[in-house]
Amino acid sequence: MDAQEIKTLLNKYDNGMTTPAEERLLETTLTGNEGEVAEELAPDAAYFEALHRLQMPDERVGQEFVTRLSRHVDQWNAVEKSSGSRARRMSLRVVGMVAASLLLLFSLGIYLNNRQGQPAMMVEQRDTFNNPEDAAAAAGKALAKFSSALNKGLDKVNNVNQKY
Repeated sequence: MDAQEIKTLLNKYDNGMTTPAEERLLETTLTGNEGEVAEELAPDAAYFEALHRLQMPDERVGQEFVTRLSRHVDQWNAVEKSSGSRARRMSLRVVGMVAASLLLLFSLGIYLNNRQGQPAMMVEQRDTFNNPEDAAAAAGKALAKFSSALNKGLDKVNNVNQKY
């Protein structure tokens, strides 16, 4: 087989258009001893050999990969187990805090509802004045003070309304 036919087959191989028989032909032609491959095909032979090695991985490399992968999986499992127990402890802690808070609020509610003492409405009402005339005079004085304060406020509101 001449160099031009091999280059044509390599182009077909790169495009994925070769048959299994043509691939075997390329393999036997290009992966032989270095002395058997033509000088102009040496770069193509190196390229094809590298591709061929990628398709057929070394048994030792595969075994080393499996060993490293299983070691990493074991480490990831250990990390996951430790973080899982940490998360479980954290959730138990949160549940405990919520339960304690609810118990405190419930106890406070019961205490405030059942405490002994007189309600505010049952406090004995006393008169502040013994004489009704004194009471009327004090009430009039309080109403006059309230009226003057109300008039002062209304005057200020009217002033603001007149400005605008």
